[in-house]
Amino acid sequence: MDYLDIRKNAYIDALTLSKSTTVVSLWGRVPWEIVESFGVTTVYSYGMDREVTEDYSDNNYCDMLNSSFAYLELGRCPFMFSSSFFIVDDSCKIRYETLKKKTDKDVFVYKYKDYKSLIEYLEDKLDTKFDEEKFDELIEKSREISSLIFNLRKCDIEERRIYEVE
Repeated sequence: MDYLDIRKNAYIDALTLSKSTTVVSLWGRVPWEIVESFGVTTVYSYGMDREVTEDYSDNNYCDMLNSSFAYLELGRCPFMFSSSFFIVDDSCKIRYETLKKKTDKDVFVYKYKDYKSLIEYLEDKLDTKFDEEKFDELIEKSREISSLIFNLRKCDIEERRIYEVE
């Protein structure tokens, strides 16, 4: 199975998954381990495809934002479509302010290292408590993934391919 097949299947999976669980779209450096400890599924759904921006009229942003907003507004990203709400980090003011304007879904701005506010938001939004045991399991999984990515970077593999794996 090549990369495009994996990506296509992930789209189908995201749409199917949204029927049985809450899907949360993450933008930027949001600690997915905290979010997934609430029993939801996270997807990183910001775009990186310049092709989609060719027919997009509101393209006065950087390439990533152009692509992301084009996918959102044109309804071409099942990840964004299937998401119940968005969590975006505070590293780019234009990103989170514009995202709030371009969707009717809830957008939470995660302030870097403000874990307490993120947990409080999720407890309120999802009407469930933070699962510390699940969080610990996810932290271990995250460490394993980071280790594997680190080892991939030691190989003679194109950086773009490693990015796609991430």
